[in-house]
Amino acid sequence: YYGYSINNNDNYYIITELSQHGSLRDVLRSRLLKDENELLLICKQISNGLEYLHKDKENENVRPRIAHRDFKSDNILYLNENKLVICDFAMSIKLDQNPICPNEQQQIGTPRYMSPELLVGTIGCETDALLKCDVYALGIVFWEILSRYPYDKKDHDQKYELPFEKQLTARNLNSSNPQINDMLQIINLEKPLNRPLIELYWKNTTKRSFNEILSTMEQCWDQTPEGRITAALVALRMRQLS
Repeated sequence: YYGYSINNNDNYYIITELSQHGSLRDVLRSRLLKDENELLLICKQISNGLEYLHKDKENENVRPRIAHRDFKSDNILYLNENKLVICDFAMSIKLDQNPICPNEQQQIGTPRYMSPELLVGTIGCETDALLKCDVYALGIVFWEILSRYPYDKKDHDQKYELPFEKQLTARNLNSSNPQINDMLQIINLEKPLNRPLIELYWKNTTKRSFNEILSTMEQCWDQTPEGRITAALVALRMRQLS
């Protein structure tokens, strides 16, 4: 963040570091990933970023943990070939050791990336309840990334798809911009239809890094918050991949 500007029509502009490639979604929409190195770069960078937000820094008198509350591929900037950053903190909230107030547990976020407890409105008041929602969204973003990996499959459909697009389209729901009621219908489907679809050949790959990301993804989007791993564990796993 460098500053802001106001023009003569009272329009506000936020001035930030230049993102040469736009958002992560822009990149994924425009092309497949180049190779395994790019896959690992993206997964490491975004999980490190979310770990940093979720890490409790109060003992260092820096800041408490931060829940992003709108984590998605649109809110990750692909600055250059070596760096991605998380952006858009308009809905973010700082967390302390006190229970979260009810008005902070609203159905905030983008429905496509909202966790089941957010969509249903049953999110708890624990201080880490919102962090678990971010982790769920991270799992959805991982699916987007894996869906653009260049598999050695001649019959592989290279067309970009949004998460849940197939399920929404099949039920004549709004696949381009689903609302909460649309996504409630999807998350109530039987497994595996209640999550973005995992192609069979994803699980048949022999690449250790891909299998680790795939397994981590499924642990991120567990139905219950208690079943989800932390952003710190995700980031550790990604850093351990070669």
